Amino acid sequence: VEAREDATVPLVEIPTDNASRSLYRVPVILATVNSKPGVHVLLDSGSNRNLFGHTLARNLGIPAIAGLKPITALGIGGTVDNYAAVIPSMQIGAIELRKLIGIIGPDAQVLNFTRGFWNDTQVMILGVNALRTVSFLTIDYLRGSVIIGANEPYLPDDTLKSMTTAPLRWMGELPAVEVSIDGRDPVPCILDT
Repeated sequence: VEAREDATVPLVEIPTDNASRSLYRVPVILATVNSKPGVHVLLDSGSNRNLFGHTLARNLGIPAIAGLKPITALGIGGTVDNYAAVIPSMQIGAIELRKLIGIIGPDAQVLNFTRGFWNDTQVMILGVNALRTVSFLTIDYLRGSVIIGANEPYLPDDTLKSMTTAPLRWMGELPAVEVSIDGRDPVPCILDT
């Protein structure tokens, strides 16, 4: 991670027929990937990998790593073959991520999630393997923004009424917090943006 400062970027608005409903239902931002600006990127702490559809990877000039066998994985709708790739660079505001490991999979694997939002616009999924490299991540749906911490520790915004902080720990490769409901013993809950 190379960064001069924290990056504050807007969430991408998702069209809705109801003007009273929020326009920010999922954490999607725009980034510059491999020198191509305007790439929709889903911040997904529930995914342990960065994922592209074949078409988006090809449009961004990101080839599969030659000579490697496919990685068979359980995807949306069944078993799929994915291929390893290296993303040379991703720029999000003032933060640049370099040499990210990514997975190229069938277009349908990514499009099934986003087709209702932007027609056939593909989205790159930025998983926890990349998100772990930043200092912190704040998603503010009310303000429609994301703050990605470069090197500084997280400082909560005390002006927000509906916010809390909790220590983060890792369960395998995924982020988790302890949650207690109705006074019961705390249990770990995976955080999935």
